[in-house]
Amino acid sequence: EVLVEFGRLRLAWIAWLDPETQQLVPIVRHGDTQGQIPTVQVEDDGSASSRSPSAQAFREGSPYICNDLLADPNADA
Repeated sequence: EVLVEFGRLRLAWIAWLDPETQQLVPIVRHGDTQGQIPTVQVEDDGSASSRSPSAQAFREGSPYICNDLLADPNADA
């Protein structure tokens, strides 16, 4: 909530890695009024989900900030 309310972000979420499925599963979200944050495949299995910025950020251990989802070519996945 703080990131959205005071950090002026439109959306913020935190996920948990499910060790059995290797998916990032959203556990807390704010600003997601339409419930559109999906689970994300972490292992690079060639799927669109595994190529997403969230999966790449998790594998690389670095943050990924997208300021314009519609204009970000990496967000297509």
